Amino acid sequence: MTERNFHFCLNEILKWEGGNDDDPRDPGGRTSRGITQHEFNAYLDLAGRRRLDVWHASIDDIQDIYRISYWLPHCPGLAPGLDLMWFNIGVNCGTGEASRLFAKAGAREGTNAKAHDLIETITEELRAHYRALHHPYFQKGWLNRANDVEKVALTMVKGEGNELRSGNESNSPAGDVRPGVRSGP
Repeated sequence: MTERNFHFCLNEILKWEGGNDDDPRDPGGRTSRGITQHEFNAYLDLAGRRRLDVWHASIDDIQDIYRISYWLPHCPGLAPGLDLMWFNIGVNCGTGEASRLFAKAGAREGTNAKAHDLIETITEELRAHYRALHHPYFQKGWLNRANDVEKVALTMVKGEGNELRSGNESNSPAGDVRPGVRSGP
């Protein structure tokens, strides 16, 4: 239930968000590590900085956007595992959808009881959400992502892998940004 899970959870998200992408089938358009050009422009504008191509965004900027736009304010108040679930859904589906799915499952900040059951319920709702989108090109990747994130979240609930969430800076994605093909928008 702390900020220290951020780097661990970010690495999990980056496994699915990939590297640089400009797939015409993706409504997000040009992206780098899951951050759209539009998001990056807004971030730079707010900071009073010159706009750049998102493909040239630094890892510090990418981390900052993920922390400000998706991690805060909800994830630090959630139990381990639930923080990863909210973060993943917020990134992949939007923070409004994350709030909706969590509310539907009965999960709230500070929720610790039955985290295992909540993760399973939220994942089922997420799978239903993906299937309802009728977007066959991305659907298999989205469902694989949901399954993978659920497994990791359940491991976090059990307290396994605590060394990964120790707050150790070696767990930072700096230098560990994983290139790959995006699995979803």
